[in-house]
Amino acid sequence: MKKLWKISANSFSQLMGKLYFIFTLCLLHVFFQSSHSQNANEFEFPLKSKGSLEFYVDIYQFEAKAPHNKIEISYAVPLLQFIESSMIVSDSVHLIIDLSMRDSTDQELSSIHEQKKILCAELIEQNGGYFIDLRSFLVQLDQVKLSISIEDTISGRSGKVDKIFSKRCYQEDFSISDPLFASHVQKSSEQNAFVRHGLLMVPSPSREFHHASPDKNMYVYYEINRMYYNENDPSYYQAFCEIKDISGNIIYNASKEAVLKKSSNTSRVEIIPLKDLPGGIYKITLTVSDLKYEIDRSVQRYFWVISSEPTEELVLPMEESDIKKYYDQIKYIATDNEKKIFNQLDARGKQEFILRFWEKRDPTPGTPTNEFMIEHFKKLSYIEQNFTDGIDSDRARIFMKYGPPLDMERYPFLEGESRPIEIWSYGINGNTKFVFVDRTRDGVYVLVHSNHPDEYSNPDWMEDIN
Repeated sequence: MKKLWKISANSFSQLMGKLYFIFTLCLLHVFFQSSHSQNANEFEFPLKSKGSLEFYVDIYQFEAKAPHNKIEISYAVPLLQFIESSMIVSDSVHLIIDLSMRDSTDQELSSIHEQKKILCAELIEQNGGYFIDLRSFLVQLDQVKLSISIEDTISGRSGKVDKIFSKRCYQEDFSISDPLFASHVQKSSEQNAFVRHGLLMVPSPSREFHHASPDKNMYVYYEINRMYYNENDPSYYQAFCEIKDISGNIIYNASKEAVLKKSSNTSRVEIIPLKDLPGGIYKITLTVSDLKYEIDRSVQRYFWVISSEPTEELVLPMEESDIKKYYDQIKYIATDNEKKIFNQLDARGKQEFILRFWEKRDPTPGTPTNEFMIEHFKKLSYIEQNFTDGIDSDRARIFMKYGPPLDMERYPFLEGESRPIEIWSYGINGNTKFVFVDRTRDGVYVLVHSNHPDEYSNPDWMEDIN
């Protein structure tokens, strides 16, 4: 049996010093951990553009006359990006906006091409420094390809969002719509895209809210469809709003009094005071209960709150290479939801995420040692020292997932006969084996067979490689 655990005293001492430093920082930062209860669906996060021009897109689906859905698309362009990069040569920005929706065969369903002249000084004082627009469409098809591109004509910088999404089914059952996040709501008699039911609602496609905003509230609009209703048989519905941090702690919980139904369809605006939410990322769950039949419908979304208190300086290096390294360190033990959240955050958010990530997994919180983190970094250290194919390899994944094997057999390359082979044995389910082959003789080992039920299996692996 070959021992796989080997870390030099000096490197381990340096590693422990870094780990204790990070753990101490964890105690100074209150941010978030990830929920394991539900995976994020396609719109639980807003969409962010790719390219040199930054903007955000949020998509809302509402019930319309069958067989259509009403699709609303809001987008927001942060104007400070132009000022910070000295892109503004006058008091305005000139944007070219192209929006198109296509079916699965790439046939165009709707398109918009327009130019916008934006007076920056005006808007930076309003709407949180965003230029915001909203467009509505009726969609019948089950699947739609959305494409939005925005270009600044002065600098030539551009950004793009591409998204394929499926039409929600509203016409058959009691349901609630997608929620629309708004930064400002007031009564209005105007007629424009932001006004509905006599209320002017300014969307927040980035779903980013600031404690310092003049309104001091976050607003969430949604519609309720197809409740039981009979004017001769009065019945009620009840709405619930719950907000959790990413560790699953309930930060805000409001249940409204039962409401007498006046029709089968209605709409609501939930008002959430930002003072109740410390800076961080949150998950909101909106639930409506039709009390007649005791049926519940829920929808979840993520949003961000930016604290008005001064933020701490970055204490971890956050260059692109550093961020990749942090991701590599957690990717085999993080949930899909955690990985998705990590990739959504900016550098400061990623730092906070990493710090809190390890705090969450500490089996003995309150002590100066995080045993889980230490053992995890031991594995990482072993991989770095012993696997020439690195952290992205099959061997690294298996090692991080199942730990060091009980036994490892190595068969070096013999000219004309075979390729280098490693067979790892574990006590899982009695006797579990993983077979790795260096197919190209360059130190990159590929998993070619395992008898573990969750891994790739090929009992004829030896015949295939020979």
